[in-house]
Amino acid sequence: MNRDALTSPPLTLFTAPCCRCERRTGAAVACRDIHHTSGPGITLYACPDCILTVGVGPTSYDPVDNQSPASEDTQSCFT
Repeated sequence: MNRDALTSPPLTLFTAPCCRCERRTGAAVACRDIHHTSGPGITLYACPDCILTVGVGPTSYDPVDNQSPASEDTQSCFT
């Protein structure tokens, strides 16, 4: 091991451009998913400085609520 390997900044395995300021960051936060009818979707990322301004929208990682309010009303009518 040489001196450069010990003193250089660590390698970042994943970087993504911020959707607001377009700066590449290794600490990107997924803020939105854009789905396409044909082909794969796109995930937009924001840097830690812009995430509060951009906000977080629905992403593929969000849990899906299987019971909607309409189905609750229907169930109460039949019980």
